[in-house]
Amino acid sequence: MAVVTRVDSSRLIRVDQANWLNNGEVSVGVPVLDVSPNNDWSEIRVWHIPGGHWGGRVYQAEGFIHPFALHAALS
Repeated sequence: MAVVTRVDSSRLIRVDQANWLNNGEVSVGVPVLDVSPNNDWSEIRVWHIPGGHWGGRVYQAEGFIHPFALHAALS
């Protein structure tokens, strides 16, 4: 699970995420890169924190929650 905390560009965001490393530890400000051919965020790479590089796997993205959008939806 990840929550978007910052939008850096149309293809790069930062997320706070859990359940990826170290038994569910929360990672803060992790870069996520859109690598989809159509720039639609359907395929992403996640920054590998321990290695200091982009992860080797491309993940199929199912959606993101941006805190501002969530706040607006709950208001």
